Amino acid sequence: MNVIETTGRVVTEPVRVGQSDDDGYEFELDADGRQWLRLTVRVPAWMANRCHGRLTVGAHVVVIAGVGNDDWLVLGGEGPVSWRVQANRVVFLDAAEAGVVTMPHVEPPLP
Repeated sequence: MNVIETTGRVVTEPVRVGQSDDDGYEFELDADGRQWLRLTVRVPAWMANRCHGRLTVGAHVVVIAGVGNDDWLVLGGEGPVSWRVQANRVVFLDAAEAGVVTMPHVEPPLP
């Protein structure tokens, strides 16, 4: 799996993706020092809950994530590819919000 690590500013509020507990939230990140690089980042629901209140528009963060893709078939057997960035660590860089939210080795139990 490819891994990306980048710093940037959150430019959209996290939005729920899917309805199950396995789904998560997505937000967009403008990467520092890279004009026109905007990434859509997906975080698992439990990680978004731990980031609650800090993962807001304007927050300066480091995202360490795996890069994957979703593809689907269309008429003719070929299909488009949608790239995704699945965060496994979010580090808050703003002084008031400093901290690390990371993926544990074992998923927390479902409520």
